[in-house]
Amino acid sequence: MLTALPLFAAGWRRMHDSGRSGVYLLYPLIVMLGITTFLGFLAGFGPFSPGTFQEAAAGVGMVVLICALLVLAVSPLIVVWWLARPSEAGDNLYGPPPAAQNTVK
Repeated sequence: MLTALPLFAAGWRRMHDSGRSGVYLLYPLIVMLGITTFLGFLAGFGPFSPGTFQEAAAGVGMVVLICALLVLAVSPLIVVWWLARPSEAGDNLYGPPPAAQNTVK
């Protein structure tokens, strides 16, 4: 837990080095939040819906849930791929590359 903040800060800076917003680092967490919200939404239909509607909602919900779980499985891999990309050669929206800042003139 103590290393979470420095890792998060380094990942955020690395995203900026590659020309992407640091918010992309949160992509897997956003997907998890969406899945949790969707499951809560589906669970709310249970007590208030008749049998046929409840079965239809469960079937559609399972298809959406399977697709969302596939996105959840792929999203951390996408973030790791973004972090592994080389830095942009010149200045980008977030400033100069770190190598240019450390050179002595």
